[in-house]
Amino acid sequence: RLFSAETSGLGKGPDAERKLSMEQLLDLAGAGNKAVQEAFSETGSYLGMALANVVNLVNPGRVVVDGRMFFDETAREAMLKTAGEAFYGLNEEETEIRFLPADAFRGACAAAVGACECFLIEGGGRTDDQKGKGTDDQA
Repeated sequence: RLFSAETSGLGKGPDAERKLSMEQLLDLAGAGNKAVQEAFSETGSYLGMALANVVNLVNPGRVVVDGRMFFDETAREAMLKTAGEAFYGLNEEETEIRFLPADAFRGACAAAVGACECFLIEGGGRTDDQKGKGTDDQA
């Protein structure tokens, strides 16, 4: 729908073949372009369903979401609404979802934070019955 000729001015005129950047799409959504807002809402809903599937499968406790699309409130709300409707059991209450600014290195940073929390703050990441059984403890 977003890139069809029916969308209020998008895809028409001499720049019809030009691709829009995420910044341009965000500007259009912020200016009230219904086609872009609907596309962000639909995309957010699909991502919300994907998020719910992952959370229901592995129950991570915390999910970090970034991406320039989520600067748009419509996309965030659609994702949270769809995920909330698809979570099983207590996952909606037990899973913290954080939206962070887009960053090319966010995944690596999030992994580092998770590792630090696990090993430094929460006591090493192993239960008492696992200690002494890893390869690093064998000498």
